[in-house]
Amino acid sequence: MDRKDAISLRQYFDVMMQHYCEAHQKEHVLLAENATRAREALEMRLEGMNEFRKQLERERSGFLTQDKYDVKHEALERVVISRIEFAEKRVMELEKMVANMKGRSAAIISALGIGLVILQLILHFVLG
Repeated sequence: MDRKDAISLRQYFDVMMQHYCEAHQKEHVLLAENATRAREALEMRLEGMNEFRKQLERERSGFLTQDKYDVKHEALERVVISRIEFAEKRVMELEKMVANMKGRSAAIISALGIGLVILQLILHFVLG
């Protein structure tokens, strides 16, 4: 190494300090840029969350409250029960009518059978 290529220790530290300061400044600039980008990303996420919350609030406003549901459900339950009771009464009436018709049919058939037997006896003894 020649003496003309050699630098003093002070010059060496000055050059190293200058490189360090430049790198440190670049680091601060990059950190500021990263903080700005992170803040922008956070704001975008917060906007999305706020929009989601607004959507939930809009949907929730259309929901039926428990009190309204109970009132409507009780009214509907009364209607259903009254219709079931009406249907049960109607079925009982129809069953009675069917039983009555069966009884009448049996009585008519029995009367016809007895009438035919009497007619045969009369015909047997009168003609025979």
